[in-house]
Amino acid sequence: MTKTQAENSQLTADLDPNEEINSAEHTRLTRKASMRQKLDFAIANGETPPFCANCGAIETPTWRKFWSQDHDGPPGYYEYSDAPGRVTGVNVTSRDEAGKPTSFQTIKKALLSTENRADFEPYLLCNCSEASIRVIAATRIATA
Repeated sequence: MTKTQAENSQLTADLDPNEEINSAEHTRLTRKASMRQKLDFAIANGETPPFCANCGAIETPTWRKFWSQDHDGPPGYYEYSDAPGRVTGVNVTSRDEAGKPTSFQTIKKALLSTENRADFEPYLLCNCSEASIRVIAATRIATA
């Protein structure tokens, strides 16, 4: 048994084998072990573990992959949509001394087949951040 397998099995080792656990608790423990394994694997390989580009969360069972693109100047008007090729959210990345935007980042949930993926950067989001972007079409402030 490898060190990672031993650590993952420790998540359920504290449970009494004669004690029944409901399926929701079993699912939670399985997801937690899976997240831990992915984090350990990335660190062992000298890689940065996946993290939410919006709030910085590293422990989420499901990542949502969006696409981002940087632009200079103030953001224009966008009709926000989850439809492929449409802008889902906008981040202002820099402002001048007067507080006016000088650069921004557009975020798309999906690209059109005619859009070149090389022009976009992958943008991973946790479940909570994905939901907030969908609802308010803007990124949320990280809460720690």
